[in-house]
Amino acid sequence: MSSRALAIALVLAVIVGAAVYLTAARPAPRAAAAPSVLPALDPARVSRITLEDDRGTFAIERTPAGLWQTAPLAPGAAPWPIDPVRIRRALKALAEADAQTAQKAPPPADVATLSLALDSDAHWTLAIDLARLAGRARAWAGESPVTINAEVADLWTRPGPAAWRDIAALPGVGAETARITLRSASGEIRLARFRNAWRVTAPISARADDAAVQALLDALGKITVARFDAEPRAFTPWLGVTIESDAREAPPGAEPRVLTRTRSLAVGPPDASGQRLAPATPDQGASAILVNAESLADLPTDALAYASRSAAQTIPADVGMIVITPAADSADPRPERGFRRGIDGWQSLRDDGTLEPVDDAPINDILDLLSARISPDLRAGDLGGAFEPLFTVRLLGFADEPLEALELGRVTLVAGADLAIRTPGVAGANTPGVTRVYPGAELPSLLAP
Repeated sequence: MSSRALAIALVLAVIVGAAVYLTAARPAPRAAAAPSVLPALDPARVSRITLEDDRGTFAIERTPAGLWQTAPLAPGAAPWPIDPVRIRRALKALAEADAQTAQKAPPPADVATLSLALDSDAHWTLAIDLARLAGRARAWAGESPVTINAEVADLWTRPGPAAWRDIAALPGVGAETARITLRSASGEIRLARFRNAWRVTAPISARADDAAVQALLDALGKITVARFDAEPRAFTPWLGVTIESDAREAPPGAEPRVLTRTRSLAVGPPDASGQRLAPATPDQGASAILVNAESLADLPTDALAYASRSAAQTIPADVGMIVITPAADSADPRPERGFRRGIDGWQSLRDDGTLEPVDDAPINDILDLLSARISPDLRAGDLGGAFEPLFTVRLLGFADEPLEALELGRVTLVAGADLAIRTPGVAGANTPGVTRVYPGAELPSLLAP
């Protein structure tokens, strides 16, 4: 090949290579932008959702605390918590819906109208056709319709936000509950939690049995809604429940505050079916629901069932001092005695203020009786003349701070006298304490005559 031919070939090769490079580097033509159902919808900014269809209007809203609940459905109706996971899933599906242009046509009469209000006061409205064709549904955000996946449309219309309500009949009952009130034909029972310890506060005053309170919370938590928006009907409440929880909030620039959330439920008599369905209202009749009350079948309505069967609420390890005082009319000749716990064990307090080491076992026997012995027989009140006081035992902490005081004595109920421990009620509140009876038990050796 001549040098001239070689040069020509090289030039042609360069031209062809440049053409190939430019063709590969040229950007592909842009596809037409896919239509959007609701352009620039940000699910995080949605603050209220309303759905209108042939069933009526249903609305939910976001609270300042970021929780979702039903908007008032009727005057006086209690708001109902909404499952936040289902809201986020539905809003995300709507924002990312695969929208396709549809033939222009006005919305039919049979549509569900979805309205979304945003934090910025912006407002979106979407009409969703209730008919489905080839896995798609038409939707109108303006004059021109689009089609979206039927699965997305079904999230909002079949049945839609009404199905997102929490099915717990007492939403929020559980670990955060601070107070419980039960009302039945037997009367009213009130329980309250103080420093993570439960107490029965009415109609008696007593330390509560933790297992009994937990069983109560479990039973209340298992009451589920079988049907919302039930037909209202009059009924005589078989059980009334009110639960309260306290939440500490610290708004920006404001003093911290404690907000109390209250939830009530009045339950009518269950039917005779195996499901034990019962009419109920969470708001004094403003709305009606049907609940599954099976978990309430064996719910105790006697306050003593929730009282601790051991007398003392103080654990022995917290006791730094014990003071034993004979009852005023007791025949026991011994004076008041005090015992202090030291590094090496218990010591007796002498009259001159000095300490004398004593055997630990008799004192530990008293603490065991007060805090660990289970009474099979609890009685409300002081039993009047049936109770014969023998000693008052005061428990103090390691800094001599008072912890509690209990009365030991004998009680005569049927035949013979049994050991009993009486805990005080609330003075001036007409709330009696509890007397725990220990049939066949003897006084600890330190208290025996």
